[in-house]
Amino acid sequence: MQAPPWKHYGWVGFLIDWIDLEDAKTAGLPDGFELASFFRSDTLSCHTFASFQPGAGTTFKEPFHEFSYLPCLTSGDFGRGFVMSKLATDNPSVLEGEKSVFGIDSVPATFKAEGDYGLSIRPEGALEKISVKFRKWNSLGYWRKTISFVAGGGEFPSCFQATYHGELYYCRVDRSGLGYSGRLIPLLLDRCWVTLETWKVSNE
Repeated sequence: MQAPPWKHYGWVGFLIDWIDLEDAKTAGLPDGFELASFFRSDTLSCHTFASFQPGAGTTFKEPFHEFSYLPCLTSGDFGRGFVMSKLATDNPSVLEGEKSVFGIDSVPATFKAEGDYGLSIRPEGALEKISVKFRKWNSLGYWRKTISFVAGGGEFPSCFQATYHGELYYCRVDRSGLGYSGRLIPLLLDRCWVTLETWKVSNE
């Protein structure tokens, strides 16, 4: 399996839930990490959706999709990032690599494209499917952002980061099978490069 960094190209959608700290779900919070605030007494959770295509410079040479659930922001000895409690994909090579290279316990899932920026998803063992359709509303310009993640537990949780590089849109969205408890912010990165690598831990 190719060592990091991994590079993907396609579109990535984010359904960000801006919530009160008291409403945050902390299941999957690794040992030694604490719930972190985003602004005053608030934090963020997020569902992500991705559709990637092969091309020059990409790590995988076949198309694939991903879905993840990030229940809260966290901070600890490794720094600050999102907790990743669920990740699903339809590519066996990606599934194997995420476990062996990044230590992420991904699960297989069935994905079906719904229009240009929509997916229906049924993770293995799930009784109901999840669906989402993003509709571009307002361009927020070109965006480059690195986001850090932690997953797993024990003394050495998996720590990694993704750099997103594409045009960002604020969207309208149709969705089902997902719950929210705060202010929903739907965003879409189109023509997006994603570079996935191990977490560069801050020494500050």
